[in-house]
Amino acid sequence: MTCEHVTLPDGGHAIVCSSRKRCACGRPATLLCDWIVPNRKSGTCDAPLCRCCTMSPAKDKDLCPTHWQAYQVWLADRAARRASSGGAPECAPLTDLDAPAVATADVSAPEGRSSKPALAAAKPETVSP
Repeated sequence: MTCEHVTLPDGGHAIVCSSRKRCACGRPATLLCDWIVPNRKSGTCDAPLCRCCTMSPAKDKDLCPTHWQAYQVWLADRAARRASSGGAPECAPLTDLDAPAVATADVSAPEGRSSKPALAAAKPETVSP
C-alpha cells in the first residue's frame, strides 16, 4: 500500500493511503514490466511503470529500466552469435530476388465498383519428389 503526505488547503496535513501502485519515479503506474521471470507466480517481473519510464521493445510490451538493460545485452549477444555462425542478419533488407513474385492483372470492374487493378491469385509452386 502506498501512503502520501498531503498538505490541505487550510494548512493542515493528512496521510492518504491507497493500493494504487507507483512507478519508481513517483508517478502513478499504469503499466507493469513484461520481462519473463520464471520463479514468479505471474511469470513476469510486474514492476510498476508509468508511461514516461517504460521502455517498449514491441507493441504492448513494457520493460522496466533494469530489464531494458538485460534486453539490450540479450540483443547484442544474439547478434554476436548470428555473426559468428555466418548467418544473415535478422533484419536484412529484401532484394528484388528475395521478394515474392505476385502477378497483377488489369481487370475491369463491374459498374459501380472500383476500377483499381486486382491481384491475381498466386498459385503455389509444386515440387515433385
